[in-house]
Amino acid sequence: MAKISVIGAGNVGATTVQRLAELELGEIVMVDVVDGLPQGKALDLMQAGAIKDYDTQILGSNDYSHIENSDLAIITAGIARKPGMSREDLIKTMKSTGFEATKVFGMSGVLDAGRFASFIAEELECSKKDVHAMVIGGHGDLMIPLPKYSTVSGIPLIDLLPGDKISRLVERTVNGGAEIVGLLKQGSAFYAPSSAIVSMAEAVIKDSKRVLSACAYLEGQYSQEGIYFGVPVKLGASGVEEIFELKLDQGQYEILRKSSEDIQKIISQLEVNE
Repeated sequence: MAKISVIGAGNVGATTVQRLAELELGEIVMVDVVDGLPQGKALDLMQAGAIKDYDTQILGSNDYSHIENSDLAIITAGIARKPGMSREDLIKTMKSTGFEATKVFGMSGVLDAGRFASFIAEELECSKKDVHAMVIGGHGDLMIPLPKYSTVSGIPLIDLLPGDKISRLVERTVNGGAEIVGLLKQGSAFYAPSSAIVSMAEAVIKDSKRVLSACAYLEGQYSQEGIYFGVPVKLGASGVEEIFELKLDQGQYEILRKSSEDIQKIISQLEVNE
């Protein structure tokens, strides 16, 4: 049986554990620095299993030694955004795992694609199950939703909606997280983020080779070197097994370059402050 560790017992972490438990993907360890928080939520989720019919074992702990020998570690810990804060404002420290780059990846692309797909389905009044959206780039104002590579039952979005409506959906996708933060006033999204995390976790645990837009380490792809970006990848038991390079127009490459520069500036500032 697989062992999955979730670092952080806040809204994203706890909801991730709930979704993992209901899928019975393996035994779960939920770790948080707040005394009693992971233990209480783990106990609650264990009791829920008797009602929702899952037998997943869940351990809540403040001790990081309990994540030893994990097959998959999911990091959700961090502070929630407040209205007016950018995602970059949340970055305070930078750490290195020492793992191979293919084994370290992020879920922003899956989340952004999910938001784009949801808005497309709402606009077309169709089932979300039939929409497959593609978003690449950074997880911020310079992300790149790709209508050309977004489809509804195989039909390209550009054949279903006029340009002005697509532009509106793209803009809403870019501001998707901020829209939720603004409505909540305090805190940020966690249902969709946890869903994105678990879709990726399932691909790894089941070695299902799913093609998803994940935040992966680029080594020349998309003319980017030594930086993490949201791109379509194949996910399996060994992590990022393949990166697919899409054909972009000049404007999209320019946005990608600008996003890369912004990320590099943030990394440089962090290195200076360390």
